[in-house]
Amino acid sequence: MKFYHGSFDEIGIGTVLTARAGGYAGSADRDLEGGYAGSADRDLEGLFERLRPEGCIPRHEAVFLVSDPGLIDAAGGYTDFVYEVEADAAQGHDLAWYTEAQVRLEDGDMEGAADAARSYWDGAPFPDRSSSLTEFLSRSAEVTAEFGADEEPGPPRP
Repeated sequence: MKFYHGSFDEIGIGTVLTARAGGYAGSADRDLEGGYAGSADRDLEGLFERLRPEGCIPRHEAVFLVSDPGLIDAAGGYTDFVYEVEADAAQGHDLAWYTEAQVRLEDGDMEGAADAARSYWDGAPFPDRSSSLTEFLSRSAEVTAEFGADEEPGPPRP
């Protein structure tokens, strides 16, 4: 299936993407504000991992994808380089539930955060559909083309 992935690194066509070592929150990687993933990220990811049903791809073992290149920024991805990728298997989850869990966790509402995490994994529709955004998790994805976030997908650039 065809998806899109954003990166702050240039990646060659034909490269097979896999999860970052240590996962999203465990990496000493830049976050969107240029800082580093902190303990709140690890707590949130820990909650999601504890509640992950068997058979769902762990977030820390996933490549994060979207169905439209215009959604990369809204999904929290980098837009320095935008790639079209092919993934054999991907699982979709509503990112609005992830955000809801984060807000609940920050407010000290562990039960609400856990309910939101379960809804994320269960594929439940988020009540406010205008806030919904499906992110796809895959264990790997092959880069097939590069283009700008505002460009239409097409053949690889020379």
